[in-house]
Amino acid sequence: MANIVKKAMISKPQIIVEYTAKIAKVADDKLRRRYLPIFDNKICLLTKHKKQNQILPVLRAHWAGELITWDSFDTDILGSFDGKTARVMSPLQCALKKAHIACELSGLNQGLGSEGSFNGFLGMGNMNEEFIAFVDIRRKIEIVGVARKMVSLQSCVAESPEALDKFISQFAPEQAWILETKCNEFKGLFGIDSVLACVKEDDWPVTISPDFRAMHCPERHITLEYATKDLLKRLSAKCPSCEYPGFVFEKKILGLPCELCGSPTNQAKAYQAECNKCRFSVSKNVEEQQAASFYCPMCNP
Repeated sequence: MANIVKKAMISKPQIIVEYTAKIAKVADDKLRRRYLPIFDNKICLLTKHKKQNQILPVLRAHWAGELITWDSFDTDILGSFDGKTARVMSPLQCALKKAHIACELSGLNQGLGSEGSFNGFLGMGNMNEEFIAFVDIRRKIEIVGVARKMVSLQSCVAESPEALDKFISQFAPEQAWILETKCNEFKGLFGIDSVLACVKEDDWPVTISPDFRAMHCPERHITLEYATKDLLKRLSAKCPSCEYPGFVFEKKILGLPCELCGSPTNQAKAYQAECNKCRFSVSKNVEEQQAASFYCPMCNP
């Protein structure tokens, strides 16, 4: 009986140790799957407008390194929302340029750059498009995440303080504004009181526009987060042939047959992923077998 008790006392701690080791291994495997091995311990983000506040929390789900923010470079020289500096590059090209500048200034191999654009729809607000670029100059990798989202922000010509107040009160108090009077322009104004303080009696009417800079535009924050998530998705999607990242199914192959006549329509019948390095490609058919006749050039010309 004593021997049985003695064996039980010995085996229980051993079982606990073995069980703890298994739990630790499972946790370590999950951690390994969670973190993207493509990232170095340090990455530099080039931003003048505090975009790290939206980008870093999303990165933290897959990266535990140090994000170095480089804010002394005037990114407005590459183009500004107020039109004072003309944009000579597309938003995608500009995001990549900023990421490369981040590497150059910091001396790091990996950099991040971001660029946004706004295209107005009359009476509907603006379409906000955000590009977030990741570059690794050592391994010659360039991947860009993108997101698009409608925002309610728009401009207004106000004839009176009451009209100005009514317009501004529709939006979040954290949203900043740009005021244009007959002789001056004022940026980064929050709330009706700060706006009216800049208006003289003979200035009316005045033009009020959203300040789209990232630190002053709450609606833009959501699009920036979506773009960062898209970047992570692309970085984790590797080419089956050469393991270069960015292997996502996004190229549409049109021709899904019409449900009535069977003719090819302008709807996607498949999506293709193509490697930007070795050009290996794979196509994946959509789940739908037919397209609505509304999209058919024969049934609905």
